[in-house]
Amino acid sequence: MKKSDYSNRNQNIATNLRLLLKHYSLSFRKLAKIIGVGYQYLFRLSKAQHASPGIASIEKIARVFKISVAQMIGEKKIDFKKLPKDVDKDCDCD
Repeated sequence: MKKSDYSNRNQNIATNLRLLLKHYSLSFRKLAKIIGVGYQYLFRLSKAQHASPGIASIEKIARVFKISVAQMIGEKKIDFKKLPKDVDKDCDCD
């Protein structure tokens, strides 16, 4: 994978994370608590400042939002109109 591919993927993740948090009115701190990571990690992820986000974290985030990893990384479009009304706050994600 080329460096530009990683940059594009990170930007897609950042954009999707911000849109999903806004869609569900969820804070970085709340999502961080649900998936068991520091909120600073999510904040950096939302700004595309994380050089190499791990697939495990991306999978956890996708599971909470009930979307696929392909949607989270921008390979597939997220249809916000078809998303469930709430996130999986009881997700066994950590």
